[in-house]
Amino acid sequence: MVCQVRLLFQLPSDMEHTTGSKRLLAYVEWYTPFHQYDNTVGMFSVAPSQRHHRRQASIIPITVIVRSCHLISAWGQVARTEWTSEMSYNTVIGFM
Repeated sequence: MVCQVRLLFQLPSDMEHTTGSKRLLAYVEWYTPFHQYDNTVGMFSVAPSQRHHRRQASIIPITVIVRSCHLISAWGQVARTEWTSEMSYNTVIGFM
């Protein structure tokens, strides 16, 4: 599964008794599973995972994060020149 890490954090020590954990946590937003393969570029494509028009998100222990990956924007025919790298993850519909 592919996700974008939005925030790394640790719960305050006075909450350890509630969670039973001192682990570092990550707030992540999910992408769709690898189902669609693009023969032209030789890669799978993913898109932001949504439910009821809202991004699917979770809080997970950072120990379950396996590796990083680079998402390449699927621009289509023309890339919009007004988009910056910071806003493309929130604007582009799909990635390779």
